[in-house]
Amino acid sequence: MNTVDLLRIFPFTDAGQTVELIDLGTPQADALLRAGWSAPATLPGGASGAWAIARQATVQFVIARPADGSLVVRCGLLGEHAPRAALLTVGLNGWRLGLVRVGPTLAEHTLRLPARYQRAGTNMLRFSNALLTGLPRRGERQWTRAVAFDWLRMEGVHGGARPSLMMEAGVPALVFPAPSQVDFFVRLPPRAELEADVRTTEESSGVTLRVSST
Repeated sequence: MNTVDLLRIFPFTDAGQTVELIDLGTPQADALLRAGWSAPATLPGGASGAWAIARQATVQFVIARPADGSLVVRCGLLGEHAPRAALLTVGLNGWRLGLVRVGPTLAEHTLRLPARYQRAGTNMLRFSNALLTGLPRRGERQWTRAVAFDWLRMEGVHGGARPSLMMEAGVPALVFPAPSQVDFFVRLPPRAELEADVRTTEESSGVTLRVSST
């Protein structure tokens, strides 16, 4: 029997990519980091995060309804022998949001996130670092000039109830506050079956779904 784990593919759905916080040091960020990023790592100083190792690093996320908000980024030049400062050009869907002056420590930077630059659906956020190049060169020099990111946060953009993953008694679960929904698009064989286990307690109720084939 083959089983489709819906919890594993949730981060790749529109609901799973409608997020306020992107913690780049967690596996959950993998579905949102499109190109130009290192694997999650422990940054100098102990924080978890990822490095923007290409000249252009792209993040993907979903906005249900565009609204004026803010983008907050926590990043820094943490590489050994890194320059004292770097300028990141930040853009959304091809529109320029502004410049971020990055220093030698992790610090928060805020940019306006106008509704007119947003899309209902998938949005592409791009960070461009002029200190990096697409030409072949020694990897050590690229890492020295790379910017380390701790997290990204969208403020004032997402409203209303949204499904989310959480741990329940040590077991991952998908929580649906009312009203909310998730659309899963999976390719199934002709003889697929949907199995459901319903459980109810005094505090909550839940259902475990399995899509399987024999």
